[in-house]
Amino acid sequence: MPTILIGPYLLRKQPGPFRKVLSDAGFELIDPEGDFALTHEQLQSYLPRADAMLAGGERLTADLFELAPWLRVVARTGVGYGFWPGCAPAAC
Repeated sequence: MPTILIGPYLLRKQPGPFRKVLSDAGFELIDPEGDFALTHEQLQSYLPRADAMLAGGERLTADLFELAPWLRVVARTGVGYGFWPGCAPAAC
């Protein structure tokens, strides 16, 4: 089963529709302990088994990518999509 590392502390171990979407897609969610952004040491221990990462403010360096042979995608929270006032989302 592919794994996804949940980086943002506001999403770790929290309920939300994103969990169902990812679980239904076959992902096992990895929710590290801790507050705020994951430390370099935490990333060193979790990234080697991650296929994907939902990232927040973590600083991802070349040495971390070298430790993550299965990592295929890093999606940063906050990049999402735009919504303009007065424009219905389906029409924008």
